[in-house]
Amino acid sequence: MNLNYDNFTHFADYLNNSKNVNNETIHETLKEYYNAYTTFLITRKYNIDKIKYYRMNVIVDSFMYNKNMTDIDIRKSLINYYINNINDLFDNTLKTKECFFVKARLEIQKYEKIDKYEKDTDEIALHYKEINDKYKYYYEKSIEIINDDNYSEAYIENEYSDEDDYYSDYNSDYYYDEYDTDYSTDYLSDEY
Repeated sequence: MNLNYDNFTHFADYLNNSKNVNNETIHETLKEYYNAYTTFLITRKYNIDKIKYYRMNVIVDSFMYNKNMTDIDIRKSLINYYINNINDLFDNTLKTKECFFVKARLEIQKYEKIDKYEKDTDEIALHYKEINDKYKYYYEKSIEIINDDNYSEAYIENEYSDEDDYYSDYNSDYYYDEYDTDYSTDYLSDEY
């Protein structure tokens, strides 16, 4: 099949670069679809080269659909012709309009950034944070030691053995007598 590349060039230029839409229903609908697809690609944050590649595929596929072409070789020749001869002037990026919610979120982010800066530069808060971190570290270490089975058994054995030794050596008369002999002699004596 012999291709008329002039029709393809006109079709591609119409979709890529024209701002006006003809009164033809098919072209008008296709142009709106093409612009919507381009906007979708922009919102996906693709780079310009990738967007141009997708736009090229849409143009080639749309042209082939309108002309009832299904041959893969024709598609390859149209893609080669497009790459070599068609100039896509697309250079748009995503430009969001500011709305109430965007402004509110930006203001919240601004205050969060200020609060974070104040927390990061406040020396007193940093000092107390370091103290809290130190206590937290030693607390976690003590929990690890207590949960260790070997430590728990040794601690229990030492605790009970210390108590037994303490109570076995304790004699109340001994301590009272010692106290009485040291201090009562001066107090009870008649010498002033």
